Amino acid sequence: MSASVARISRSVSARRTACLVPICQALAAIALPAMARAAPLESLEPILAVGTSEPRTLPVSEALRDQGTPRSLLGEEAIHEVATPFGDYGSLAKLTPSYVESAPNGEGFDAAKNQSLRGFTDTQFNLLVDDIPVQDPDTFAHHSTSYFPAATLSRVIVDRSPGGAADLGYANLGGTIHLSTLELPRVASTRLMASAGSFATSLVGATVSTGRPQAAGDGGALLNVEHLQSAGVLSNADGRKDDVLVKAEWRLAGGAQLTALYTFDRYHFNNPPNSTTLRLATAGSAYGFSADPQRADFYGYATTDRRADFGYVRWHAPLDGAWLLETTVYTYLYATTGLGLNGDETASPMPGGFGPPTTDIAGRLSNQDYRTTGAVVRTSHEDRNGFFQAGIWVDHSREQASRYAIDLSNGQFYNANRNNNSPSYYAFTSHLDTLQPYVSYQWIVTDALSVRPGVRHQQVRRGYDALVNQNFRPGTSQELTRTVSSTLPGVDATLKLDGDTSLLLQVARGTEVPGQALFYNTNTPAQSNQAQAQSAVAWQVGLVRETTAYDLGLTAYLVNFSNYIDTTTTNGVTVSANHGDVRYRGLELEGRVDLGAGFGTLANASLIRAEYQTAGIAAANQQVGQDVPLVPSYTGLAGLVFAEGAWKASLLAKFVGVAYQGAGGSASPARRVEPYHYADLTVTRQLGDTIGLQHVRLSLAVRNLQDQASVTDNGGPAAVAAEGNLLNTLPRRSLILSLVADL
Repeated sequence: MSASVARISRSVSARRTACLVPICQALAAIALPAMARAAPLESLEPILAVGTSEPRTLPVSEALRDQGTPRSLLGEEAIHEVATPFGDYGSLAKLTPSYVESAPNGEGFDAAKNQSLRGFTDTQFNLLVDDIPVQDPDTFAHHSTSYFPAATLSRVIVDRSPGGAADLGYANLGGTIHLSTLELPRVASTRLMASAGSFATSLVGATVSTGRPQAAGDGGALLNVEHLQSAGVLSNADGRKDDVLVKAEWRLAGGAQLTALYTFDRYHFNNPPNSTTLRLATAGSAYGFSADPQRADFYGYATTDRRADFGYVRWHAPLDGAWLLETTVYTYLYATTGLGLNGDETASPMPGGFGPPTTDIAGRLSNQDYRTTGAVVRTSHEDRNGFFQAGIWVDHSREQASRYAIDLSNGQFYNANRNNNSPSYYAFTSHLDTLQPYVSYQWIVTDALSVRPGVRHQQVRRGYDALVNQNFRPGTSQELTRTVSSTLPGVDATLKLDGDTSLLLQVARGTEVPGQALFYNTNTPAQSNQAQAQSAVAWQVGLVRETTAYDLGLTAYLVNFSNYIDTTTTNGVTVSANHGDVRYRGLELEGRVDLGAGFGTLANASLIRAEYQTAGIAAANQQVGQDVPLVPSYTGLAGLVFAEGAWKASLLAKFVGVAYQGAGGSASPARRVEPYHYADLTVTRQLGDTIGLQHVRLSLAVRNLQDQASVTDNGGPAAVAAEGNLLNTLPRRSLILSLVADL
C-alpha cells in the first residue's frame, strides 16, 4: 500500500524545499501503493486520467490513491533517471515489492526470465498497456523485450492483487502490471537521447512532438524512434533492436477526444544461453556462446528474429447526465523465427537411424506467429454517492506455430518424425476468443469510508487444429474446442482511521484460463484438455500511515488456490497437470523517510510462502507443505537518494531469498537457488543550456556495482552430467553513460 504522491511532495517540501525534485518523489513513490475516494469525472479508470491536468512531478491521477488494492507506482523520473535506458518493463517492476526477474545477458537484451510477482509466475499475472490486455494467447506469458522499451513509457503501476472488476485479462491470479505509454507534452518539443555502455552497448533515439491539443478542433502527434545494440554481457550473445512509436490526439467538439497509437519493434539476436556449474567454475560468468560450429554452444545455432507491433484507436467522450463513454479498438502482432538445440548447450547429438551422421548437431527451427484483435468499451457515471463503472472486453487471437528438425551442422532438415516421415515436431493453428463484461460501484459511505464491490464474468473459447501435435504425435482430424467460464466477484474498502492513518481491506476471486498446452498431453487432445480454470480467492488487509517525516505501509495477504496447474516431466516428456490446492501467504512492508539536507531513504521488504495443500496428485514426490517452485522466500529493496541543486543520485540494493525451481513439486536441494543481492548506482547532473541545446542531462549508471556472479536460475541437470546443472547468473557489472537534451 502506499502513501499518496501528493502527500509525499508536501511532507518533503515542509522539511526542505531542496528535496522537492523528481528523483526523490519518483523513488518515494515506489515505496507505497495508494488509496483514496472516487475517480475524477475525467477518467473511466484511474489509469486513464493521464495528461488531463497541469504537469506534475509524477504524472499520476489523484484517483489512483483511492483504490483498495496494494499498488506501487513508478513515474517518469524513476523510469528515465533511475532505471537503465536499455531496460524493459521487467527491469522497472523489480524496483517494486515482491517482484523478481533475471536477465543474464543484460537488461533489454534478454527477456525477463522467471518473472514472479508474490511468487506468481509470468503466466499468472496480467499486463495491460494503456488499459488494453496484452499476452501470448498460448501460455498468457509476456515478451518483455518485444514491446515498449523504457523510453516509450510514462509510468508503470504494479497491482499486487486480483484487482477490481475492471482489471481485464486472462490471468489476474497474481496481479496486474499497468504500462502507460508516452504522453504528448503541453508544447512542441524535440528530445535527443544517446547512451553508451559496457559490452559495446549503445542507444540512440529521438522524441519529436507537436504538443498536446488544447481546444476543440486541434490535433497533435508524437514520434519516438530508437536503435539499440549490444555485444551482450555473455560472449557472442549480441543483438540489435529498432523501435518506433507514433501517437496522435485530436480534441473534438463537446469535450470528446480521439487517440491513436502504433508501435513497431524489430529484434535480431542470439538467444542467450544457459551456463553450467562447471563452466561457471572454469570460465566464469562471462561465457555465453562459443565461435566453434563443432560445438553445441556455437552462437550460430541460436539466431533469432522477432517482430512485434501494437496499435489502437480510442474514442473518449462525455455524455449527458455526467456519463462518460470510451471505446477502444486494438490489434497486436508477435512473430518469431529461431534456431535452437535438440538438447542443450552441453550436447545436442544427432540420433542414429535418421540419415545424418551421429557426429552432427541436432537442432530445431521454430516459428510462432499470432495476431490479436479486440475492443474494450467502458462507461462510467459519478455522483455525490459514488462512482459507477461498467464495460465489456471482446478479444480474438489466431496463432500459427511449427517446429522442424534440422541438422545444424549442414543446415538441412531431416525426417525426425517417424509417424509421417517428415521433419515436423508439431504444426498447428489455434484460436482464442474471449468475452468479459464487468460492473462495479465505488460507494462513498462517509468521508472516511469507501467500499467498492464489483463482478466480472468471463467466457473463453479455445480452438486447436494440429497437422502434427506436440512431440511427433498424430494431429487432429478437425478443430477441437474447449470453452470455460468464470464469475469473479470482489470487494475492497478503504477506511481513514485518522488524518494520517488508513486501513485497506480486500476480498476478491482471481482466475487463469487453461493454457493451450493441455491439448498436448496425450495422443487424444480432445480428451486431455478437460481442466477447469485455475481459481484463487485473495484476502488482504493493510495499514498506511503518512506523516511529514515518513510514510509507512504494511500489507498481509492470504491466497487460496484450487486447480493449480503446473508442469511435470516423466521420461523426458513435459506435460501440464492439475496439482490440486495451493496456499500463498505473505507480508509486505514499505516506507520512506526524509533525512534532510537533500537526502532520503526508502525500503520495501516481502516475506512470501507458497505451499502445496494436496499430496501426490500429479507427482509422486508432491507433499503437503512442500514449497511451490519459483517462489522466493523473501524480496527486499533498500535505497538512499540525494537531490541538491543540479545533482541527483540513487543507490539501490535488491535482495532475493531462497527459491526452488523444479517443476511438478520437485523442490529438491538440486534445484535450490541460494539467496542473492546486487546494487545499482545512478548519478545525474543537470547541465542547463549547452551549445544550443536546452535542459541537458548527463547520467552515469553502474549496474551490479559489486560485480556479483550469483546464480539466479537453476534449470536442472545438463545433458552432459559432468557439466552439472544449467544455470543463469546476474549480468556482470556494467557502466552506462547517457545524455538527454532538448532542442
